[in-house]
Amino acid sequence: MRAHKLISNSLLASNMRPINVTLDSVTWEYAKEKTNFSAWVRDQLRSERNKRESHKTESQWCRACRGRPAKPGMAYCRSCQIDLGIDMEGEEE
Repeated sequence: MRAHKLISNSLLASNMRPINVTLDSVTWEYAKEKTNFSAWVRDQLRSERNKRESHKTESQWCRACRGRPAKPGMAYCRSCQIDLGIDMEGEEE
């Protein structure tokens, strides 16, 4: 019987789902050192997600001044576009 079938749904929070992870002998030793391996895995996955989302957020700010939001679909804010001589289509004048 698969391990996740042994886990009673009443033992899991309503938003939790069981999953099996196969470890080799080295990663098994690392996993045993964790107080709560499942929580650690969840934290690592969230951290990875947050890094991806922060890259999206950074690209929304003007590359030149970093103080104002960039125009949608552009790398620069309106003020920096004017200062840099970039027209509204994103091509240099």
